[in-house]
Amino acid sequence: MKSLAKQSVPATAGREVGRQPRNVSTSFKRILAPTDLTNHAKKGVMYAAQLARHFGAELYLLHIHQEPGAVAFAGKAYAYADRQNHRRLIEQKLFDLENEIRAQYPRCTALLEYEGPPSWEIVAAARELDADLIVNSTRNRNWLERLVFGSDSEVIARNARCPVLVVREDWHSFV
Repeated sequence: MKSLAKQSVPATAGREVGRQPRNVSTSFKRILAPTDLTNHAKKGVMYAAQLARHFGAELYLLHIHQEPGAVAFAGKAYAYADRQNHRRLIEQKLFDLENEIRAQYPRCTALLEYEGPPSWEIVAAARELDADLIVNSTRNRNWLERLVFGSDSEVIARNARCPVLVVREDWHSFV
């Protein structure tokens, strides 16, 4: 029996002769970072900003604003003025986040949408922007919470036409 250590393997072993290996390189030009403007979502945005800086990509921050439902304002009259104030507050938070990111990386644009379920709006925005990557943060929900509330990250990952990086709030931070 021959020793395997003494056998030489030709460089073409395992691939067709005459065929060049594919050059696999990853380059992102447009990165979408959805945010619900909470502290845990900020971690995903910071990951996205670091990746955008590394690749020289355009960074898009996206917030899908949904009007608070009846349960959120039970017992209160949710008047038109309250809705307008709430919208202004959301717009200001998004503007502040955009400015914070722009201080570190100027190629950042904030987008605000007012309609639809967040997960589907994120997928649609990624298609419209021709995003190369979606960096989405997720909460650490237990199985019952996922069953009741669902998972936006799962819907996004299953339906997006580009890679999706899901950042958990308890992951280590390299940013």
